[in-house]
Amino acid sequence: DLAADPTADALAARRTFAALDDAARARFAVLYDELAAAFPRSRTVRRMPLDFAVGDAFAARADAFLRPLVRKGTVSAFKLVQPLYADAAKAAALGAPAKSYV
Repeated sequence: DLAADPTADALAARRTFAALDDAARARFAVLYDELAAAFPRSRTVRRMPLDFAVGDAFAARADAFLRPLVRKGTVSAFKLVQPLYADAAKAAALGAPAKSYV
């Protein structure tokens, strides 16, 4: 049963986001930017775009998401982005800002 297996759900979501074209990624980015403006304290609306963002957009969003959490000393900061490490490009992009924080 796929609904009972969170790993299967995560893998299915990753495949779905990988299949998005640039126009769909842009529409999602605008949607989540609007939600972030409406709900500035929500971590979810700042974290979700990291699933579908790629390249420089991903690096900028990852830094904007992690920097305040690291500055506050949020213990769960890197736990929140742990699923992103399954993608080698995103793992490399997450490493650069993390090194700049220390």
